[in-house]
Amino acid sequence: MSQLAALVGLLGLLLMLTGLVRGQSRRARADRERIDVLEDALLAQQRAHSALERRLDGLESTLVGLGRHLERLAEGSAATEDLADRLRTRIDQVETRLLDEGGAYAQAIRRVSRGNVSENELIQDFGIPRNEAELLIRLHKARAAEEGGRR
Repeated sequence: MSQLAALVGLLGLLLMLTGLVRGQSRRARADRERIDVLEDALLAQQRAHSALERRLDGLESTLVGLGRHLERLAEGSAATEDLADRLRTRIDQVETRLLDEGGAYAQAIRRVSRGNVSENELIQDFGIPRNEAELLIRLHKARAAEEGGRR
């Protein structure tokens, strides 16, 4: 009987060990499945990271191009402002010469600078062409607006 009891005990132990091995095997499979899921998620994250890096590179390149464009615009703006200053100076010189010489243009310029005169009045009163009357009025309105903006 003692051999039988020993065999039953061994059999019980063997069954218990088999159950433990099966449990360990199930846990190992479940762990492997979780690892596979995590590896897939990691791969997806790496792809997304690569895509973001490519987009960032593109944005950086675009920003560099915009910076260069803005520099060119600033240079062009400075040149335009310089040209406008030279034109204002030249207009002032011509007006001064016309005022010094007297005549119809000098009188028309004085009248426009005093304000509120129409093109037709300049044409009728001083005999100057319509396009020149328009130009005188525009120049003096622009100058008055510019001087008003400086104050």
